[in-house]
Amino acid sequence: VTVEGDKTNRTTFEPREGSQVLRIKAVGYDEDGLFTCTASNSVGMSSVNFTVIITGAPEFREDSQSVVTVGEKSVATIPCDYRSNPRPNVTWFSIDDDEVEEEILVDGPNSLFSLNKEDGSLVINKVQGSQTGCYRCFAENVFGNDTTTLELIVIEPPLPPRNLALTSGGTGFSVALTWEVSPSPPRQEVDKFVVELSTDDGET
Repeated sequence: VTVEGDKTNRTTFEPREGSQVLRIKAVGYDEDGLFTCTASNSVGMSSVNFTVIITGAPEFREDSQSVVTVGEKSVATIPCDYRSNPRPNVTWFSIDDDEVEEEILVDGPNSLFSLNKEDGSLVINKVQGSQTGCYRCFAENVFGNDTTTLELIVIEPPLPPRNLALTSGGTGFSVALTWEVSPSPPRQEVDKFVVELSTDDGET
């Protein structure tokens, strides 16, 4: 007798008179799904399917996304990657630099945020650089709760260079154009600079 569908190797067989019992130790969401029990001998085989439905407190996936990076004025979606049955109530909090939390009001008449009712993700339309920071997702149902923190990084356009200076050696000599780089937020350094020459006739 074999069992297909065991994802965790926590299943064992216990013989009973005229039958066998499949026991799952420390059952969790990994065991939620369809199991197929197949009996076979020299003549043939037969199978039966059964579904295991797990109910319990919300549980965030350990390998879920922890950093979301988007461009300014785009749509930012911060995931709330949980497993839960029944579906939990989801509350989001913003965390400032002093680690002070504030509950985010979603779907209000003047709210900048909305909540995806299907998966609990937080959606920010036309996200601004000032919204860079950490956000905490809190999920709760009748069995308990769990929480996870994610970081949102909003990439902003760079500021123009400062203090441009042109040093010339005269006709036929080389020139040097120098400038200072304007400060950029962490992890938002300028990728490259492009220098263009416009002539008196308007050509570039």
